[in-house]
Amino acid sequence: MDDQTDIGNDVTPQEGDPIVLSGDATALRRMLVNLVENALKYGERARLRLKRQAQDCTLEIDDDGPGIPDSQQQTVFQPFYRIETSRNRNTGGIGLGLATVRAIVLDHGGSIGLRNRPEGGLRVTVTVPVETTRETPRAG
Repeated sequence: MDDQTDIGNDVTPQEGDPIVLSGDATALRRMLVNLVENALKYGERARLRLKRQAQDCTLEIDDDGPGIPDSQQQTVFQPFYRIETSRNRNTGGIGLGLATVRAIVLDHGGSIGLRNRPEGGLRVTVTVPVETTRETPRAG
């Protein structure tokens, strides 16, 4: 988030208590970067809330974009799927961002959901256990 605000993007985290997660720090960072970049690309701003509920951590990211049609809210997680099919300079990408995010969330034992906000824009909700039980590949 600091990188985005340093270059002038509108990224606003809500103040709250810190939460420490057990998991792959690089993957979790990639997930957060992808979601914040999507919020900025399609909704011009990102507002983040992080809260702990029992043994879970929930992250909500709101934007002010056009939202995603209800009929496509699961489809957007498929690799190479893009709502906006023209690869122009403003939207770019090949449709792997949300597929990657979903894979990271699932790998950490979590869930991800999308919903259009009544006042406009999209809310992405990611929930992961504070203590993950990620499976480690076994040798031989």
